[in-house]
Amino acid sequence: MLTYRRQEPRLTIEVKKCIHNYKEVKPNVKELVIYSFFQISNKGDRRTKLLKVQFVYWIVGKKHKLRTAFIENNQVIPESTKWVEAHDIINVGTYSAETTANGEKEKIECIFTIFHTHGAKEVKTTSIRQELFSVLRDYFEGLP
Repeated sequence: MLTYRRQEPRLTIEVKKCIHNYKEVKPNVKELVIYSFFQISNKGDRRTKLLKVQFVYWIVGKKHKLRTAFIENNQVIPESTKWVEAHDIINVGTYSAETTANGEKEKIECIFTIFHTHGAKEVKTTSIRQELFSVLRDYFEGLP
């Protein structure tokens, strides 16, 4: 039993895609929408539950922190979790949105923190502005 307690998952996280775009919600007010897709590999001997993904980005020197929702079957599922079994690889999609009055950016530097049962892992990436619908369709059609 003590050996099981010491076993921990060894997660490796690869960002497959991170994209964003803006949609107008009111005159002069836009919503920044961010989609990200990860491949998460558990190289350890113990499974772990993905609890949440936090998204942090900076625009005009101001730090923004958002909680994301998981995506399953092309649907946003708020307040959900995901299991990663020992020695397994899963594909995970996330969604975030925030109203913004700041200018539109072509690239956004960001950090994702993936919280799981045994800790947290940070991943840095750059989000590229792109038309969202076709990217989502292409991503979900390419999954096994």
